[in-house]
Amino acid sequence: MNYKFYIFFILSITSLTSCSNFINFIDDGHVVSTAQSPQTLSLIFSHNINGQLLSCNCGENALGGIAQIAAKFNFIRQNSDKVLYVDTGDALFSSPQMSMTFEKSALYSAENILQSFKLLGLNLFLPGDNDFAAGTSILEKIEKQTSALTVISNLASDSKILKQNVAWHKYDSGASRIYFMGIIEPSLLTSSNRHFLTDPFSAIAQALQQIENDGYDAKNPFQRLILLSHSGIDFDKTLPLLFPQIDWIIGAHSQSHTTTPLKIGNTQIVQVLSKGQHLGEIQMNLASGKNDDHFITHEVREEHVIKYIDHPMIEFEQRYKENITKIQKEEILKTAPTISYMEKMSEENLKECQDCHQTQISFWQKSKHRNLPNLCLACHQLDDGHPFNVKNSPQGPEILEEKSLERKNRCLNCHPKDSALPDKKFQERLHKVACPSAN
Repeated sequence: MNYKFYIFFILSITSLTSCSNFINFIDDGHVVSTAQSPQTLSLIFSHNINGQLLSCNCGENALGGIAQIAAKFNFIRQNSDKVLYVDTGDALFSSPQMSMTFEKSALYSAENILQSFKLLGLNLFLPGDNDFAAGTSILEKIEKQTSALTVISNLASDSKILKQNVAWHKYDSGASRIYFMGIIEPSLLTSSNRHFLTDPFSAIAQALQQIENDGYDAKNPFQRLILLSHSGIDFDKTLPLLFPQIDWIIGAHSQSHTTTPLKIGNTQIVQVLSKGQHLGEIQMNLASGKNDDHFITHEVREEHVIKYIDHPMIEFEQRYKENITKIQKEEILKTAPTISYMEKMSEENLKECQDCHQTQISFWQKSKHRNLPNLCLACHQLDDGHPFNVKNSPQGPEILEEKSLERKNRCLNCHPKDSALPDKKFQERLHKVACPSAN
């Protein structure tokens, strides 16, 4: 009996000690987090979500979607001792100004993004210019509805918003320490919101002085300084020359995509693409030091759900999809009762494709197909190489990939066998490939 009591006593003390190893301490505007010492840490980051919780309408190669993001998080967590998650802005809305037509659906999406941040375990958030679209009230909900801290080093002291905002933050793990700062480039905000921010260069210098007073040593391989920046990559490129103490800059706004870090001096600059279709990860080996840090990008694809399924997030996404579709349909029919729902959705699809394919759309708008419905994916498939796998040449249209035509028969969706295609010889080749049984 005494032996069992002794074991119970030892386990109880160990448990209490472990709990006491996690401390949140707020003092002088910064937060210190200490935890048990992991060997590996994955710093996951996102940005430019732009109010998007669903996957893109990209057919078989759909990217994004909150369920797929959660599955990717599960994959990363299984391969790392510790995960920190930060977002560098333009998360809640698609533009800096709210559309009155789609206000209800935009606010509903923003509320659900906040909920998803909570479910994913967001640690730090730096707002972007789009996040101010509905005023500051929804930004206040970041502090209330999630466990995340806002880190804006150049938030004006008299701004009276985000009262729990910190100018910098540090995370301790054993001998390793990670400092975070955050800046928003003021000119990106609308004129009515710029007064919330101060000069970013002065703010970095001030926060850096405080961090160095706290013990930061840029030459210490176990101390890292990371700047969260919502400024655009061109602005970010100027910072390493002025502040070489910064190890990493996690950017946003310009929607640049760095498959490898852009290195200037000792500073590495990274960004990934938008709408939740990609995640960035800085892998840190806390035992070996920051020289071994490694950056990778993750495409968020549907197959991740199968292996690393997250049932609650799948249910969350399905519920959101049903509700947002209903809200958007009501908005469309209310504002444009003479336009069919499908016609309006085709316009939305065109806008989505336009983000990456403006050159192709400009060409299409000059072609004979310009009067067709704007539903790009009715005819196109991702990774085709060319529209319809057909290339114009002096000899007439040329079929590039027979397998794709055989799979999709896309030209034949609109052009019956006896219709007038641009070239009779091409028509014969098309039917030979796409309709072998008709020959």
